[in-house]
Amino acid sequence: MERGATGFDTIEQDDGTSAVGFCYRVVAKRKGFEAERLDVCEAARTDAYVYPELRKEERQEREALGVNREAERTRMEEERQEADNRQ
Repeated sequence: MERGATGFDTIEQDDGTSAVGFCYRVVAKRKGFEAERLDVCEAARTDAYVYPELRKEERQEREALGVNREAERTRMEEERQEADNRQ
């Protein structure tokens, strides 16, 4: 990406033959209102696209659940084997 006098230019790699995806996001503060904030929208508090840190927390929770499920499966299998051994 190169900054020009009126914006940014994006230049495709490999002389225009690349197959790389491209996306962008424009973030700015309104001139004269830099210190102003929008009102809090309660519904947005659970939106992982508004708050990317929620995605990280959600991923960590899923990973923890996966570990807990695996531990539970292992425990149940061990109990089954013990029951089989007692018979």
